[in-house]
Amino acid sequence: IDRNLASRTGDQSLAWMQAATYLVQLPLGLVATAISFAILPNLARTLSAIDFRHTLAFGLKLVLLLMLPCVVALFVLATPTVELLYQHGAFTPQDTAATARALQFYLLGTAFAAIDQPLVFAFYARKNTLLPNLVAVAALGFYLLIALPLLNAFGYLALVLANSAQLAGHALLMLWFTRTRLGGLGGEELGITTLKLLLASAAMSAVMLFLPTIEFGSGLIQEILRVAIPSAVGAGVYLVAVKALRVREADQIFTMARGRLRRKN
Repeated sequence: IDRNLASRTGDQSLAWMQAATYLVQLPLGLVATAISFAILPNLARTLSAIDFRHTLAFGLKLVLLLMLPCVVALFVLATPTVELLYQHGAFTPQDTAATARALQFYLLGTAFAAIDQPLVFAFYARKNTLLPNLVAVAALGFYLLIALPLLNAFGYLALVLANSAQLAGHALLMLWFTRTRLGGLGGEELGITTLKLLLASAAMSAVMLFLPTIEFGSGLIQEILRVAIPSAVGAGVYLVAVKALRVREADQIFTMARGRLRRKN
């Protein structure tokens, strides 16, 4: 449906959407999918409801901890990132602008897509594969509710926004069914942790947005610096913020990393 509608919005629309999708799929694959597969065996063999809830909540917190800064960095640096990776040869500045807009609209649903995967795997671990697929069919309704009315006015961006609405709708439905069918995640402080991570991400985005503009000139090295320097500064701010806000999952990751380094040494 998405490809069919995109073919009606211009010759380049599908290419812009696909290029932006590649950038969104990279952090999703490296973080959300990897963590989901990592916690699946524990979810599948966990017998007590408390252990199941704790494992799932930890996976969701870990996904948010790692995904939110990726989403923020890609959103703020959408244009220079697209320039660095794509604006070569036949890929023009117009293509960069269109792809960057698509990327930012896709990112509105990326965090929802990230938490959605562990929730789906939680139902798989309970041998319930039917409900996540029924939710996927229902989420198509969210897509159509946005895409069809806005298509003529906003073109391919309406489809990108509809995709984000679909991902958000799917994740919210899965959260609802997690509460009603799996006992929910009460007592795991998921809401408090999410709020802390959102505050840390807001601090990161504010610093990145208001960094002094530095003219690096033209060339590949300069394009890399336009992305690398704000990303490094933003990552530093995020780490300081999660430490100051006492996000326990961040401390656990730091402890695990130090332990592995000691063992290697």
